[in-house]
Amino acid sequence: MYLQEGGFTDWCSSGFFYTIYHCFLAILKKFGYESRNQECTFAVIANLIEQKKIPFSLDLLEKVSTLSKSQPVLSSTVLNMREEYQYGTKMTLEEKEYEELLSTTMIVLDITKEVIEHDS
Repeated sequence: MYLQEGGFTDWCSSGFFYTIYHCFLAILKKFGYESRNQECTFAVIANLIEQKKIPFSLDLLEKVSTLSKSQPVLSSTVLNMREEYQYGTKMTLEEKEYEELLSTTMIVLDITKEVIEHDS
């Protein structure tokens, strides 16, 4: 990815997050929903997972965003990392963080492609 090679890894976290978020929006569209709110989007994705309509796990969704208000917020969710690098002072993702974000994003992309191409 150019941003990593160019030394702009702080922007990678935003790129990965929005790639995943747009995947979720595409899945919602497939099921007849539209969302303009991230928390609502994550909640509908969780509901589709619980109904076994999409082959995501709740663990994978929790890597993106922590939904439960009763659980402590994970600092390493994709959403939290995006916020930390977009609004904070950190400028460089650690290699481990980058690889984890890339891996999560690729998994979400692969599953989204499967969901979108599958006839409901």
